[in-house]
This record gives sequence, C-alpha cells and structure tokens, in this order.
Amino acid sequence: MSDDLGFTRTCCGEHRPELALNDPAIAPDDWDPGFEADPDRMLSTDQCVIKGRDRPGELP
Repeated sequence: MSDDLGFTRTCCGEHRPELALNDPAIAPDDWDPGFEADPDRMLSTDQCVIKGRDRPGELP
C-alpha cells in the first residue's frame, strides 16, 4: 500500500501529491444529456444553466 494520498486530475492527467479539496460533480441532478442541443441550456466546468436560469428552484 502506498503512503501517497494524492490524486490524478481528470482534466489533464496530472498527478498531485496533496489531497483534493473538493470532489466536483459531473453535472447536477437536474441536468439531462438531452439538454445539450438547447441554446437555453448549458453545462460547463464553471456553471450550469437550465432554461436560462442558474439557480435551484427556478426550473420550469
């Protein structure tokens, strides 16, 4: 067993020796892959917009 508590970044494959400070979700529960073609919906590493809104509780 290794003493290395690090992680490998999924975005670039770089190994980091320290512990990750967060475990980001791939997408929120409200996101549906079928939304990708809709211009009012967008998912990126920085934000998720569904029907032009970016706050929970505002879904149509």
